[in-house]
Amino acid sequence: MKAVAETIAIVANPAGAKEESAELRNLLESRGVTVSWLETTEDDPGTGQAASAVKAGADTVIACGGDGTVRACIESLIGTETVLGVVPAGTGNLLARNLDIPGDVEGAFDCAANGSAATIDVGRFNDEAFAVMAGVGFDGAVMSDTSRESKERFGALAYVATAMHHLKDRSFDATISVDGAQVFRGRAKSVLVGNMGRIQGGVDLFPDGRPDDGILEVLVLRPEGIWGWFWTAWSILTRRRKAATITRWAGKSGQIVLDVPQPYELDGDERPPANRFEFTVEPNSLNLRRKETSP
Repeated sequence: MKAVAETIAIVANPAGAKEESAELRNLLESRGVTVSWLETTEDDPGTGQAASAVKAGADTVIACGGDGTVRACIESLIGTETVLGVVPAGTGNLLARNLDIPGDVEGAFDCAANGSAATIDVGRFNDEAFAVMAGVGFDGAVMSDTSRESKERFGALAYVATAMHHLKDRSFDATISVDGAQVFRGRAKSVLVGNMGRIQGGVDLFPDGRPDDGILEVLVLRPEGIWGWFWTAWSILTRRRKAATITRWAGKSGQIVLDVPQPYELDGDERPPANRFEFTVEPNSLNLRRKETSP
């Protein structure tokens, strides 16, 4: 194992990552590694702590928490030389899944401290950062209505249970423009904008999505009824390029306008309903470490 030579700051979520934080502390102590340990609060989920670490000269900021903690840290690391590391400790762990970051604390820390350096794009959705995807409508409602208690008790299955309750939600009118051209106007159940697309269970919503191509993928889901959702899910699972209930585009920026406000989410972070969204990509704006590849 290579020695840790850089200045490291760890931004840990003491509520959502209690066990992982304790394990990480024990690991650092056993190895004699000195770090700056910063904890998130209810008022600041990691953005301020990461900004303080950057200002103090940290070479690497390691987010120990779920997708919310990771996304909050990213907000302060975009455009800096500081490198992001991730010790996943949430329900979704979307960024870690997409970049094959180990799920165990020791493996994830070794990856964060000594892994391969990479640069990825970051998306902006109503001026907030996301690394994986943003979702409006059904996706946002599921994230908003899945309680922390159910996630702690049932893990990813909590999302499935909540999703079942929203299958009969009404469609909404959406007008979507990509790179300045209107590409869609009609009824939709969900609109997603992705930088990379792997979610729980290895399901890939955006098979063409790459985190370093300077492009965002746009996906509209238009199922009607339970059988419509079944066909949509089957089409995604089998990676069908064409399906009656799914439409795809790709571009660098765009706009989504709805007839009625809908809840939305950014990398799993729920947001209150809105009816107008602007999105864009910031190419090669985030430095991070991922699993070291064999030569």
